[in-house]
Amino acid sequence: MRSIRGESLPFLGQLREESARADVLRDFVANLTVPHELDPIHGVLDGLATGVVVGDTTLAFVRYGAPARMTAEPSGSAICWVVPIGPMSVSSPGQHETRYRDGFVLGRESPTVLVPSTQEGAVFVTTTEERLREYRLELTGEDSSRMRVQSGPGRLPNSGVVDAAWQYVDRVLAMWPRPSLPMLATFEQLLLSALMIELPLALAPELRTVGTRASSAIHVRRAVAWARTRVASRITMDEWAAATGISVRHLQKVFQDVHGCTPVEYLLTMRLTRARQLLQHPGEESSVAQIAEQVGLRHLGRFASAYKDRFDELPSQTRRRGAAVR
Repeated sequence: MRSIRGESLPFLGQLREESARADVLRDFVANLTVPHELDPIHGVLDGLATGVVVGDTTLAFVRYGAPARMTAEPSGSAICWVVPIGPMSVSSPGQHETRYRDGFVLGRESPTVLVPSTQEGAVFVTTTEERLREYRLELTGEDSSRMRVQSGPGRLPNSGVVDAAWQYVDRVLAMWPRPSLPMLATFEQLLLSALMIELPLALAPELRTVGTRASSAIHVRRAVAWARTRVASRITMDEWAAATGISVRHLQKVFQDVHGCTPVEYLLTMRLTRARQLLQHPGEESSVAQIAEQVGLRHLGRFASAYKDRFDELPSQTRRRGAAVR
């Protein structure tokens, strides 16, 4: 782990967000894990979130600096392993609130409510059932089309393999903060192998059906993954819906179901978040205008206005601060 203000924290050399705003922290973490709501319980947040993308698998760390309740939506096809760094209160429908210190998987068909340790936070390892199937096929050559991953807090054994895997990735990233593509591929294989060991994988005649809300989350995750690769390009609703495999009307509905906003609003948030990441670590010749262009926001005045509304500061202020710590 690398240090900030004398503290050792995961993934500091990678994606990063510091904020007192719940919506900023929520959106940053949700982009790497699963959709959720974040509600401060009392006090003022002093949040720090970091993360790294390794193929189709992500690692995220967050600590809120004040008591806060994270309500994760049913994860659907996503598999999210949660590692409490300190004691964490966890509950789900039909279960009493329990204090956790060991890792567990977020509920895939029902919400999971988490209250992480205020100062120690939690790490999230997230992938998809499809990616686990592919990896299992690569390893064994066996048909994994009927594989089912059971989940839910308190239902899984925990040998500590996933914890060891993410900590290994973090140690390597501390030494090589700009990993090569082969290194990232190795990280993903390590994390997927750890999940394969930790998760109880069962074969069933068919995968469990998920509710409408979880189904919407699957479409949204696919739409977001497609848009993320084209963040610098002009994206029309027609091509976005076609790439997701649904109609424009359905695309609008699933974003409203999952995020409570339109696809266009979500895309703007994604672009602003990516712009902030680039502004926090600017190249020597990367101007605000060039960074805006890189995230598909070509009208500089509108970009600056939307950025200030979102982050309470101008893009130039973020860039100046980022350049000072380079």
